[in-house]
Amino acid sequence: MRGGRRGAAPALLVTCEHGGRGVPARYRALFSGQAALLRTHRGFDAGSLAMARDLAGLLRAPLVFSTTTRLLVDLNRSVGHPRLFSEITRGLPPAERERILEQHYRPYRRQVEDWVATQQRPVVHVSSHSFTPVLGGEVRNADIGLLYDPRRTRERALAARWKAAILEREPGLRVRFNYPYAG
Repeated sequence: MRGGRRGAAPALLVTCEHGGRGVPARYRALFSGQAALLRTHRGFDAGSLAMARDLAGLLRAPLVFSTTTRLLVDLNRSVGHPRLFSEITRGLPPAERERILEQHYRPYRRQVEDWVATQQRPVVHVSSHSFTPVLGGEVRNADIGLLYDPRRTRERALAARWKAAILEREPGLRVRFNYPYAG
């Protein structure tokens, strides 16, 4: 949760950073021969955009999404993160990587940040992702992971309420906090 007046009902925003595996025309040659990789979880989060659309509809919240492959640039990482660019784009000249940031990364991030800045109340930002059930030979032990910052009391409480609501509706699901990644 971010910003705004305490006590006000929160504004809700749903995002999906890895909603597709599209490759912009300028970079198609770079991705030649990578069709199989683009279809894997490394290329996009399968099902995440459909889930984001469903959530946004149910919550009556705006949706910001991208259908460009995260193998071009990962919109979910900060500038300077060692895996912001994939092995396919990491070796591009600095000017070309900067062009990718200007044309694909920063506009997406600005759209989210600008919307949040217009809100006069707290914001709950739900980012829709999926995770592969097996990674590096390790079976992941969850159906749903709720990621949040446990140092933030309101985020922790929201995650607990959300987990309880999910389990009330679907008691057989394995719902875990900050799994398979830290929030």
